[in-house]
Amino acid sequence: MNHPAFLDFSCKPPLDLPEGLVVKTARIIQSEWYPGVESSYGFTYPEKMERAVAKRRAEYFAGRYLSRLMLEDLGLAPEFIGSRDRIPLWPDGMRGSITHTKGYVAVLGSTEGGILGVGMDWERSIPQETWDSIHSRIASEEEEDLCPVGMDASLWGSLIFSLKESIYKALFPSVGRYFGFEAAAIKSVDLGQGLLEFEIREDLTSQIVKGTRASGRFVMFENTCLTWVIWRGG
Repeated sequence: MNHPAFLDFSCKPPLDLPEGLVVKTARIIQSEWYPGVESSYGFTYPEKMERAVAKRRAEYFAGRYLSRLMLEDLGLAPEFIGSRDRIPLWPDGMRGSITHTKGYVAVLGSTEGGILGVGMDWERSIPQETWDSIHSRIASEEEEDLCPVGMDASLWGSLIFSLKESIYKALFPSVGRYFGFEAAAIKSVDLGQGLLEFEIREDLTSQIVKGTRASGRFVMFENTCLTWVIWRGG
């Protein structure tokens, strides 16, 4: 069966991933989506999604469709995963992450035993006016001061926001509860390597404690930023 017409799989950001991980990315062409397209692939929306707007339904199905492709590549049964409390329910023995932003969708996963969690987040550049109104809730002054020379403050803010979302997704399987943006602080950025180092700022578990350091990766693509974190433990 052909892929849904509203998904453009030629969209391939240049990702440098370690062996053992599978990623799927696509561009969402909203004009090609139509109600009922999911039924051709044996997919049924959960009740809470039945009354969602078209954009949200397209994104939800896109994420689940790419997840099914990813599971197959990982040697698992290609099925549509469910969710609980907005958290994807992955098969036993694997870690995964779903992300979408306006016009884009991606999934990342692995069955490697040493990986405790994976997080991926895709964001469009936040408009400067919006960043000015929310920056204090997302980044510290020290983090904002790390903005690379020549990069707009709002784009740097988008990158901070995206990385912290990826950190949350990657650590959640170990932490098992909500924690805020202030729980992690970006300490350095390497634009050439696409590398962001961060530090945990509060005790989250007995193993993930204040002062734990790790790193995430990023790529800038078509006025968006895509970040990911592979968590192997502190």
